[in-house]
Amino acid sequence: KGPLFLLFTFLLFYLFTFFITFALVLRRKQGILFILFYVQNDFQQAQ
Repeated sequence: KGPLFLLFTFLLFYLFTFFITFALVLRRKQGILFILFYVQNDFQQAQ
């Protein structure tokens, strides 16, 4: 697993987080922090 793999994983995570944040902004602003916290925990566990 080289630098390309890490870069690709980071880009995927960034796009995924951006998509979820954008979707939640359209719905309700309170759920954003919860989802971001959940995604961040899930991402840290995957490492």
